[in-house]
Amino acid sequence: MGNEAASIKEKPEFKTEKPYSKGLLKESNYSIFGEYENTNNRKIYLVKDKQNKLYKLEKINSFKKFNNQIIYKIKEYQKINCKYLIQIHDFFIKEDTNMENILFLVIDFYEDNLETMNKKNNILDSVFIWKIFIQIILALDALISNDISINNLDLVPKNIFLDIYDNIKIEGFEFLDFFVLKNKITEEKKDIIKSLGCILYELIFKKKYNNDENALKSCSDKDLKTFLIKILGKNRQIYSINDILADKAFIQKFFDLNLYNEILIPNLESKFI
Repeated sequence: MGNEAASIKEKPEFKTEKPYSKGLLKESNYSIFGEYENTNNRKIYLVKDKQNKLYKLEKINSFKKFNNQIIYKIKEYQKINCKYLIQIHDFFIKEDTNMENILFLVIDFYEDNLETMNKKNNILDSVFIWKIFIQIILALDALISNDISINNLDLVPKNIFLDIYDNIKIEGFEFLDFFVLKNKITEEKKDIIKSLGCILYELIFKKKYNNDENALKSCSDKDLKTFLIKILGKNRQIYSINDILADKAFIQKFFDLNLYNEILIPNLESKFI
């Protein structure tokens, strides 16, 4: 775990990216260490700062008009006080050869995520699973409380990273849309909550939820089964974070694991008062 990069390709060959990369790095005091991801939708490099700390440098698709709202939303995101969210440490807007603006973000780099951890371990400890679950809730709550849209949040295990202490760091934003969209939390949160239930199911049962209620019949834990049905079942009853926090089966699960006073109250005290 941690800030290692053994699997990253060193000395990447830059072609069309080369002019932008040189200009960016010249001003930013970052040096390119390797290529992290290169697909049609995303171009991400691994960079080092002067202290040799690793970050991810994400190139966002170009946009023609300079947009002050983008800068404003990035700065607002940087102010959020939540240790379970990926941090944006720096950002740059550059002009490419077509006179279009390109947004670059310097963000946290973590090698391990929930998907890799779940594959490595046959059984995950119940306390660990529920701690992860509440950390995800805290991250989502922080975004919503700060009027940040979660419309494009891709909440899946591979986008939930782990630090060296096994605390989560959520990533998964389509960053440009994330900062430009109106910050109205409406029906999209239903999908986010269902994604949250799917993650919990996958961590506990070591397989993906297939949208079949029969998948929940084999669950012997009555409170867990009741809770998952309320999130994933055809007759859903849970559609928001507040619904989760008010759910009796959810609260009972934390009491059973002696986590209620340790985790829920200290982190969400304002919601209970």
